[in-house]
Amino acid sequence: MFELAWERWITGEDYRTISRTVKQTGEEYYGRTFSNLALSDLLFNQTVRFSRAIDIHVARRYSKVIANSKFLSRFLKRIYKMDDEPAVVYPGPDPILEDLSSKDFADESDYMLAVGPLIPLKNVDGMI
Repeated sequence: MFELAWERWITGEDYRTISRTVKQTGEEYYGRTFSNLALSDLLFNQTVRFSRAIDIHVARRYSKVIANSKFLSRFLKRIYKMDDEPAVVYPGPDPILEDLSSKDFADESDYMLAVGPLIPLKNVDGMI
């Protein structure tokens, strides 16, 4: 899934405000002039529509689509207009974290580690 094309649908946010690398990546791949034009307020909505059309066209050509969550599976079925929801394959446990979780720590306290973008979809406020 191409985030630029779907970010506003998923989070309601403008992709340019969420991705810290979109400008740099655009300049590296397409050159500064074209990238600045495509990401400008004047043309950004057309850039998103064009990206969405390409993403749908490419995704429909895949022989198999899988998702890493039920939410994503339903989302992919809807946006790509698939007959069936893609199969869900959950990520496996990280062996390093499994080893750490089985060890006793002398100074254990209540804590939580969250890694990911600070966007409304991730509900970081709810974790706090």
